Amino acid sequence: MYTMEQSERLAADFLRQLSADWDNEVTLFEEDECKAKKGDFFYFAFQSVKYVTTRNSQYFLYGPCQISVHSVTGECRLLSVQESLAVDPFNRRKGQVARSAEGELMYTQEQAERLAADFLRQETVGAGLEAALVDKDSCKGEKGDFFYFIYNSVQYLTTGDDRYALYGAPAIAVHKATGECRWVGRQEFSEVDPFNHRELMYAQGQAERLAADFLRRESAGWDNEVALFEEGRYKAAKGDFFYFGFQSVMYLSTRDDKYMLYGPTCIEVNNVTGECRCVSVQDLQAAGDPYNWWR
Repeated sequence: MYTMEQSERLAADFLRQLSADWDNEVTLFEEDECKAKKGDFFYFAFQSVKYVTTRNSQYFLYGPCQISVHSVTGECRLLSVQESLAVDPFNRRKGQVARSAEGELMYTQEQAERLAADFLRQETVGAGLEAALVDKDSCKGEKGDFFYFIYNSVQYLTTGDDRYALYGAPAIAVHKATGECRWVGRQEFSEVDPFNHRELMYAQGQAERLAADFLRRESAGWDNEVALFEEGRYKAAKGDFFYFGFQSVMYLSTRDDKYMLYGPTCIEVNNVTGECRCVSVQDLQAAGDPYNWWR
């Protein structure tokens, strides 16, 4: 059986070989709290030499930063982020929760933002689209145990063209204690309201203007000129959303079916964020039938 000291030397040798081609020089932590034994394995944490020397977060490496050494065979391997969270060799979760009131071992918003950016780079968000976090303070927030960050495609953030806007999970959550990143779905985002947008909720008139502006941009290259219905029965609200029907201007003027457009002819506006998107009949059914068409 290997001792802790012998295992540490094995881990240090393994790390030197593993990091030979890395851009950053790395080393094991010397502190005892970064060394542990659980079950048949010893565990050792490492970081960049610059971070270990200065403790400046700008030099902090994100990703797998722990090595396991089998106490019998001496086999070394790099732990994934998921495995590190599951095994929790240094009891960070327990310790961090217990000491969170003092702010010890907790991620800062700046560190969490870098974790979210790394997470976003590794995930697939849309066909052929590169995604990035929105670099605005109003799109970064914290609530409870999490930091929240809004993202979108680089193309959309650069051009403002709705054709490049990403729809789906609107934000990334980063756990303050563990650094674990995950998508935040629309329902959770609305319920948690991490940016306190509910204080600035849109009224129906404001939402209708947003929908009209969205429709003008969206239909700029279409063959048919379109507009929102003026009649109240084509305007609805359900949960956190307003809905506005639209049709071709020719149909609205004549009500002649030969000018009717088929397909998604409704716009959904989030009454908290103001985000607009075209929705299909299936989307309306899933949203709880805001127009009561199926009752």
